[in-house]
Amino acid sequence: MALVVESTSSVNASNAGSLTITKPTGVALGDLLLILSGDYRGDEDLLPTCTGFTKSLSKFSGSADGATAVMLYRIATSSDVSASNYTIAFPGGSSVAGIAAM
Repeated sequence: MALVVESTSSVNASNAGSLTITKPTGVALGDLLLILSGDYRGDEDLLPTCTGFTKSLSKFSGSADGATAVMLYRIATSSDVSASNYTIAFPGGSSVAGIAAM
């Protein structure tokens, strides 16, 4: 059976501690929700997060001004069906440039 992508959403921000991404249309109970997010700062311990999502993998470039990338996942519940957006937090602070796609 082929994977069906209902819709996607993406956003980016500069000098922000977080960003808000719009929930894709058509989310139903039991759907797999994925967020791919990254930012620029030099600390692999401070990865982008989103409440209720679990980190499945991450990558750090290893340099002092390094880039990070993380994939987060969640199985949709009734709160996801009624949600309108999600907040991606960048623990590095308000000087972070980041991006997210869902």
